[in-house]
Amino acid sequence: MRQITKFYLAGDIGGTKTVLALFSTETGPFRALDSEIFPSQGFESLEAIIRQYLSTRDMRIYGASFGVAGPVKGERAEATNLPWMIDARSLSSHINDAPVRLLNDLLATAHAVPYLTTADIHTVIHGDENPHSVLGVIAPGTGLGEAFLVWNSARYEAYPSEGGHANFGPATQVELQLLEYLLPRLDHVSYEGACSGKAIPNLYCFLRDVRKVEEPEWLRDSLSSAVDPTRIISKIDKKRFAASFTNKGRFRDLLSRIPGHVIVKPDIALFGAACHGFEQMGTN
Repeated sequence: MRQITKFYLAGDIGGTKTVLALFSTETGPFRALDSEIFPSQGFESLEAIIRQYLSTRDMRIYGASFGVAGPVKGERAEATNLPWMIDARSLSSHINDAPVRLLNDLLATAHAVPYLTTADIHTVIHGDENPHSVLGVIAPGTGLGEAFLVWNSARYEAYPSEGGHANFGPATQVELQLLEYLLPRLDHVSYEGACSGKAIPNLYCFLRDVRKVEEPEWLRDSLSSAVDPTRIISKIDKKRFAASFTNKGRFRDLLSRIPGHVIVKPDIALFGAACHGFEQMGTN
């Protein structure tokens, strides 16, 4: 007997945009059947976006998983850059009372990691492959998100982390100067305060005012008109990245054996939310 196809909803909920997509039991999380992008600020709630998205799609939803840019506590999430309080039970009532799960957007990204293929990553440190070892995820975006995955004898389980808020520890003279520059300007100088989108204005001023790096007009114009100023593959490929990562004294040899990759798959948080949804619903 042919198994009935079931449809699942996944979403990446951000302060600027919200992406919703439909997946089915036939394709799993690997291929969205349909997706749409909404300007988050143009809606009063996530429920309103879901209503509009499903209004033109006549199908029964069996479950949903949403990655939210903000803290998640139980069945509720507060979007960091939106005046929304997202409630799983309220969302469920808009999709035929199907189960709804909420998770932080970086945790959603971590759920995607076990399902990535070689085409989805760019290797910067080859190291030694060690099946079932602990995996770390670091995401320098607006903030510095971190998560990790642990093998439980059957599959990887993803866990959130606030490692980005650890004290910034300088390792070079320049980094020491940066710490001295940031200390009187920030209540707490964390790694997020030195390596994230939030840190860019301070880093820029530090280079200009302390390091006396010239600020040419073309650079100002280039930064203001750049479509995506955060693409870093050409920079991170340099030997300097591996040298900095492994420069840990007696642990240099150990760290040189740890592989390092850059995730290049588009819409990784959306894919991760879909992976999480299928995991929870037992169809993966």
